Amino acid sequence: MKKINVIEMMHSLSSRKYEELCHYASREGIEVPTPSCSKVELITLIIVHRIENGDNPTNERTRYRFRECDGTEHYVMLTREQERFMRWNYDNAIDYDNMDIDVIEDIDWETP
Repeated sequence: MKKINVIEMMHSLSSRKYEELCHYASREGIEVPTPSCSKVELITLIIVHRIENGDNPTNERTRYRFRECDGTEHYVMLTREQERFMRWNYDNAIDYDNMDIDVIEDIDWETP
């Protein structure tokens, strides 16, 4: 289980504007009780939600925009591990449309 630094989360969130906190809450599926919810209450809701869901948002994440050939765009925030995996897939020209993925235990693994 990851160790979550609540104090670091509090400092990070407290420097955000109320509107940004509402956006974070919405994006994370948190229902804000009333429009008169204070900033402190909103920060508390976000932290509790993150702890309950095992997410550690203090991990550094980099924002990416993926653009498909048809112009469809996807916006994602990736941890360093996810970024490394993404680059490994790209460097190895992994084509997920034409492959099968199976869970296998006894094999020598490639580690990106």
